[in-house]
Amino acid sequence: MKSIKHLAGQSFVEYLIVLAAVSTLLTLPLNFDGPNGRTAAVYLADSVRAFYQSLIFFISLP
Repeated sequence: MKSIKHLAGQSFVEYLIVLAAVSTLLTLPLNFDGPNGRTAAVYLADSVRAFYQSLIFFISLP
């Protein structure tokens, strides 16, 4: 039977691999805007910004 510490170490390595893959995918440029396209992180930030702008507008309505 494997010890708890060994299993905790394995899950940490899996977490690091997934974190590295996600951060790599977020920083790769997308080709929607040509060869110098924006990254997925920029698209995500723009989407969040647009959502909060519409939310602030909705809250400010009488």
